[in-house]
Amino acid sequence: MKKIGSLLWLVPGLLLLGMLLILSRRDPHASVRSPIEGLGKLNAVMEIIRDFYVEEAEMDRIVDGAIRGMLDELDPHSNYIPAAELREINEEFQGEFEGIGIYFQIRDKLLTVVSAIPGTPSDRLGLSPGDVIIEIDGKATYGITNEDVQRKLKGKGGTQVVIKVRRAGLEEPLTFRITREKIPIYSVESVFMLNGEVGYLRLNRFMATSADEIREAMKTLSKQGMKKVVLDLRNNSGGYLEQAQKIADLFLPGGLVIVSTEGRLAEFGSVLKSTTEDDLPPLPLIVLINQGSASASEIVAGAIQDHDRGLIAGQTSFGKGLVQRQLEMRDSSAVRLTIARYYTPSHRLIQRPYDKGLAVYYEEAMDEEDPNLFADTTAAKPVFRTRAGRKVYGGGGITPDVRIRSGRLTQYTSRLRTQQSFFDFANHAATAGPLRQRVEALGQEAFLRDWQPDEALLAEFVRFVGDKVDFNEEQWRQDLVWIRGYLKREIARVVFGRDPSLRVDLAMDPAVAEALLLFPEAERIQQLATRKAGR
Repeated sequence: MKKIGSLLWLVPGLLLLGMLLILSRRDPHASVRSPIEGLGKLNAVMEIIRDFYVEEAEMDRIVDGAIRGMLDELDPHSNYIPAAELREINEEFQGEFEGIGIYFQIRDKLLTVVSAIPGTPSDRLGLSPGDVIIEIDGKATYGITNEDVQRKLKGKGGTQVVIKVRRAGLEEPLTFRITREKIPIYSVESVFMLNGEVGYLRLNRFMATSADEIREAMKTLSKQGMKKVVLDLRNNSGGYLEQAQKIADLFLPGGLVIVSTEGRLAEFGSVLKSTTEDDLPPLPLIVLINQGSASASEIVAGAIQDHDRGLIAGQTSFGKGLVQRQLEMRDSSAVRLTIARYYTPSHRLIQRPYDKGLAVYYEEAMDEEDPNLFADTTAAKPVFRTRAGRKVYGGGGITPDVRIRSGRLTQYTSRLRTQQSFFDFANHAATAGPLRQRVEALGQEAFLRDWQPDEALLAEFVRFVGDKVDFNEEQWRQDLVWIRGYLKREIARVVFGRDPSLRVDLAMDPAVAEALLLFPEAERIQQLATRKAGR
């Protein structure tokens, strides 16, 4: 027994000695002074994993992980994109894809239609909000992932997919045979007149068609009597730099700097200026931003602010001012590497500091409970000047001219939203039956203008939620205006579609309501720019 025990210790000891000899020969702990040395070190570690790891390792995953790790050490926005993910990203920002045309959510492992995209195959065949897709091509969808939905419903135009749908109020499921086709993706999410003279545009991303969409939306609103405009860039995380330049160019006179870039290499430095092509009428302008506005959104907001073209309102933006160049690999994956930094026309650096690590970097930007989120922190920020001499602030992100609080919900209402209780209730109560009949009898315009959930409907909603979210009477009363609004929005979506539900959202949006009161200041700022240009 003693001899066997000694051998048991001896075998791992010899293996350990062999590993140490390999490590000493390959020297993976030596300082890396060149890319060749770095590759040697990585190769040594990969061979150790291959030879000694307890299981057979998936080397593709290990390589992908190593690349991600290298890029994470550089900055928050250099990153690695696998081939499949890159195809989806490119598709999203090109402005169209091939599929059936629905917005969907997975609720309690059920694939649920939020709405059909207008003019698409799903819309023409009559797929409705709240429909639950229970089968795709004969296979059950319970527990399906977002990735699987994309893979099964997208496909080459002209091909078909068969889905089976469970609809509220019907005993038997419905079967749809849908022919896929090109589905347009729009970046201008909302285009409305807020009143008789103020137009509203919400841009949700900067993709290949964004500038053209903005131009067409402005023409549409002008025909409806627009004399002032609100451009909403809240939660717009960016996109193509070229589109940011074109959109800023629409609002600015020619010859002005929109954004500049500076990198370690001179070839990555540039100055992008406005032109005199396709200038829009110089209407009073308010741009809404928040902590979710990043990159291209910050370029547009910074250019508008630095040239005194309009008023920036809301919350300090995210602070993503690093320029990435996409370099594709042989396997169709890509590395996005930071090559420069963005600066506004007054030479404010857009990028927020990230020296505390990636976790803190993202938490600080998006923490809505942060007591400093709405505080005036400009005293600690470097001061810059606009063309007309107004103070603006650096230190990362775009500091708005006027801070606007977004409404704070109680924990109770926040949980109702997180659980998607309003969405579920509307699908339950308004897909068919007396509520839908009453709403349809009113008509869309009367519903949007006059209708509010009554006490009976509110009580029905509380019963529907049941014990999924513990009822809190004090917080219910505190948030009752919001609760009524969320119910109205979801019922509008079910009965009338996506656009009317967005109009309900705008009607209860405190930032939009406050923006309407800020046009005198926007006009004053614009006059400063006009006087400066006339000197």
